[in-house]
Amino acid sequence: MLRRVRPDQHGPFDLEEGGCCIPDCQLAVATVVELTEAKDNAILVTTWYSGTHQIFRDIYIGPDHALNPNRYFIVCINQIGDGLSTATHNADGPNAELATSKFPKVRIGDDVVAQERLLREHFGIATLQLVVGASMGVQQTYEWAVRFPDKVRCAAPITSHDFLYTETLNEQIWSDPGWNGGEYKSNVDVLDGLTRHAHIWGVLGFSTEFWEQEVGRSLEFETKEAFLERFLEPDSTVMDPNDLLTLA
Repeated sequence: MLRRVRPDQHGPFDLEEGGCCIPDCQLAVATVVELTEAKDNAILVTTWYSGTHQIFRDIYIGPDHALNPNRYFIVCINQIGDGLSTATHNADGPNAELATSKFPKVRIGDDVVAQERLLREHFGIATLQLVVGASMGVQQTYEWAVRFPDKVRCAAPITSHDFLYTETLNEQIWSDPGWNGGEYKSNVDVLDGLTRHAHIWGVLGFSTEFWEQEVGRSLEFETKEAFLERFLEPDSTVMDPNDLLTLA
């Protein structure tokens, strides 16, 4: 079940940098099975750059998968700015002044503080059996372990990327004239930049072995070019550029 929940029920959510806040911060949360009465069976899944809870849920969660819902209450919390949680393209009402290029900088620490507050205030969860995430979810996993060590029994980071990786992806958006300093009318205006974004993702986001072994064929893509044109490009070009920059 997916729902949007406010991490702070008592007012704006303050951010770590620049004295900014999000007046009505809402996080999109997906849960699997039920929390025990003792509230001691929770696992947190963090999301990653350009991703949502959906893929992690489909691949990692199930009776015969890494995260067994027969034993654990599994919570997937989407990052601020990912498009399901509060983001630039859905900023309206109290958040209207944060739309497009005016959305404030959000740091990994902001994501983790919001997640901890939501789990504690909305679900009453004080301790997590596990925090797990991939890619940018790794950064959140480490932040949980450092910031809230008494609340995390185990942490499982699954690969990661660095600053230069996301900065290179950002540059593909910034260099498109249609980006217009963030004040574009739709993602279509930044189509060239988002297409280049997909190509860089193909180089940096997938291993050499993935391409050498032509893993795309097992996914019914007959060539590398087909995988790029029919999977990576459509995946990137439908995204909101400012949402991607917020996540980065």
